[in-house]
Amino acid sequence: MDRGPDIWLPGCHVSCNQNNCTGVGTPKWGDRCVDQTEIDEWFERTCHVRLGDHYRDDCDAKCKQLGLGAGQCVTDADYCGGGIDSAHCVCEKGSPVPSPSTTPIVAP
Repeated sequence: MDRGPDIWLPGCHVSCNQNNCTGVGTPKWGDRCVDQTEIDEWFERTCHVRLGDHYRDDCDAKCKQLGLGAGQCVTDADYCGGGIDSAHCVCEKGSPVPSPSTTPIVAP
């Protein structure tokens, strides 16, 4: 699970060992930069079977669409803990949401 489709905030994909996603999950992957402008974004917020639960998005195109200038993908080192990085999009004229927190929030 992850906190949902949000390219503006880094996120962590968590694996739960227990049935029905009870107990504490373990971070497995984070959102990641494919290149300077493209992000691979995890989006499934709930416990689920292994399906296609991530997609690629273009930070530059989204920023320009919002009138915020050029965009790029930025890596957030060790954001998920255990050496697991995450990523988010930033625009040259400011982000459409507040700055990312330093602590990952995992949706139950």
